[in-house]
Amino acid sequence: MGRLSFFDFFHYGSGCIWRAVYLFGFLTMKKLFVKLLIFALLLFAFDWGYGHICQNLINHPKGGGLKLDQFICDSTKADVLIFGSSKAQNQYDPEILEDTLGMSVFNCGKHGMGIIFHYGRWKIISKRYMPSVIIYEVLPIVDLMMRDDNSIFINPLRSYYGKVKNVDSIFWKIDPAEKYKMIAKTYQYHSLIDYISCYRASYWLRNGYSRPGNMVLNPKNVQYDSFEYQLDSIKWYDMERFVK
Repeated sequence: MGRLSFFDFFHYGSGCIWRAVYLFGFLTMKKLFVKLLIFALLLFAFDWGYGHICQNLINHPKGGGLKLDQFICDSTKADVLIFGSSKAQNQYDPEILEDTLGMSVFNCGKHGMGIIFHYGRWKIISKRYMPSVIIYEVLPIVDLMMRDDNSIFINPLRSYYGKVKNVDSIFWKIDPAEKYKMIAKTYQYHSLIDYISCYRASYWLRNGYSRPGNMVLNPKNVQYDSFEYQLDSIKWYDMERFVK
């Protein structure tokens, strides 16, 4: 065998170096892939566990608004249901209406919530039964007009996402990206943390009626907005569907 020339030696040596670099890169990428896979599995496990714990707390409330909302959606079978914002919750006393109508009455009103929320709540209730009478107290600012971010109206419905038919579409109308965001349980339940935190409350409104405190209103001190609100197409659509 002859002596290797400089160029042969260079070619052979550079080939070995490149093979070493390739092998090192391959091993490095393999380790990185394994680490990323472990991280993804841990993230998935955390997300699943977080969602499971939150849903379990929601399914077994002791009292408070969480207990009331669960009863309205899953248990109430009253002949007359009342929907609306705090105006409905504070002004329609089921005991008085029951005495007048001779029918069972439950107040499904919820503070600050408009038609987007109540249309979703109605979809959940209607899967179980159909009441004889529905009373809806319309407050234009939350039921018809554009105001703030509509996502605040779907937050209390998040625990029913993917569980009740047609509730999901309410989310998609507000934000089409919700279809993908709601895959993550940490996102689905993040807005319900304060809501869930009261699950151990010892009280709840057994007929949904919240008796207002002593309130004195002086008409001379009331200030009204001078600008005009625009009609919200999503709220209008939900109101039409609710009525039908």
